[in-house]
Amino acid sequence: MIAQSDCIPCIMNQVLRGVKLATHDLALQKEVLNEVMKYLCSVPLNVFYSSKVTTKAHNIVKRVLNCYDPYKGVKEEYQKKAWDLYPYLEHLIEDTKDPFRTCVKLAIAGNSIDFGVGDSFDLEKIINDMMNKELPIVEYESFRNDLSLAEKVLYIADNAGEFVFDWLFIKELHDKEVKLIVKNGPILNDITYKEVKQLKLRNVEIIPGSSSIGFPLDEIEETLKKIFFSSDIVISKGQGNFETLMEIKAPIYFLFQAKCQLVAKILKVNLWDGLLLKQKI
Repeated sequence: MIAQSDCIPCIMNQVLRGVKLATHDLALQKEVLNEVMKYLCSVPLNVFYSSKVTTKAHNIVKRVLNCYDPYKGVKEEYQKKAWDLYPYLEHLIEDTKDPFRTCVKLAIAGNSIDFGVGDSFDLEKIINDMMNKELPIVEYESFRNDLSLAEKVLYIADNAGEFVFDWLFIKELHDKEVKLIVKNGPILNDITYKEVKQLKLRNVEIIPGSSSIGFPLDEIEETLKKIFFSSDIVISKGQGNFETLMEIKAPIYFLFQAKCQLVAKILKVNLWDGLLLKQKI
């Protein structure tokens, strides 16, 4: 997605949050911000693709700070908080008339845990708020029907913490051949291949993707592209993945929350609406 000028302060705010997580040294923070601002000013708006530019900005943060993963601490914190809620979430699913719908809503609720747009999250409030809402753009029946017919499902994960909610959903797909794509290396608070492998999950094939924001098809290996286009259904989590796949013709369902005014305007929804969207082929 080509960005607009409003995206620039958003990227700078993201960068500042990441820098503050990694260092309290004000001079070093200023150095990082100066480097990122120089880079942003060098990119013409007509080729200002938000995911690519934001990825580059966060890589500048890591380079200047000499910090491989500025979000490591908060990823671990929110993974633990989400796993602590896991028994409650299981009970919530079992205690509803439509467990599958509840799994979908919880997966979307989990997408709130995004350090690109915030710095703390009340998980119990997020869960309760989502469970008391109906999704504004719901293609639930189509989603459920398409999943019932699918054999090969590709699940593209997003953030740490959120992944615990995803796992509840993935477990519902136990009769499918599920492949799970996660980041190959750290970017923002996205969960990585190394972090997921440590969980020793069963009945799912875990595949490392890129280390960039979203799912940039021009950066991934040919074998992964083949998996993507040969899947019966692709479940794409998060706004970053939506931005990079929104123009790709494939059987994709997007589950995320609209976290910026530009995306909300494109989709004609409200900011922070939870969304289940079917890609038009």
